Amino acid sequence: MVRTINSSTKTQVLSSQVNTFFMAKLELGSPNNIYVNSTSQKFVYESQTYIGVGALGTISVLEEGVELADKPVTLELSGVDATMLSTALNVDYQNKAVTIYLAVVNDEDAFIGVPVVLFKGKIDTMSVSLSDNAKISVRCSWDWADWERPSAGRYTNEDQQARFTGDKGLEFISQSVEKQIFWGREE
Repeated sequence: MVRTINSSTKTQVLSSQVNTFFMAKLELGSPNNIYVNSTSQKFVYESQTYIGVGALGTISVLEEGVELADKPVTLELSGVDATMLSTALNVDYQNKAVTIYLAVVNDEDAFIGVPVVLFKGKIDTMSVSLSDNAKISVRCSWDWADWERPSAGRYTNEDQQARFTGDKGLEFISQSVEKQIFWGREE
């Protein structure tokens, strides 16, 4: 995944003292979106308040490679409040967007540059365990994991009409199946 790093952020990261933390955005549909960060305080980014979960939250290792293999990421929140627990139990989370950022701040807790996107994908599964304290575990897949899944759609006019009524993009596709095309020469 290609990442663009703001020049201010790059300068701060290369300095001797760096204050970094993670932020996670789970887009479950308004008003159920979840915004959390790995500190114990709140941060506002893009007009959204990222609640600090501190030691109550963990992120598994972010693995990347050159192949299009799915290397899932797991987010865990423990000791969650009743509102977040209710959201996890009652919202349709499958294939909802997840973004994980790395943020750099100065000593006054102001962002330096813009947070760097470390992960962008979709929610695969979400499990809730209720023991001494409530725990939500979210398994996320990279966006390119979809390349491995077979597509149920076909490139036919009927399939296109079922998805986008009135679209004429594939209207003559069936006529082109047996059509002989002379490419780069005259007939």
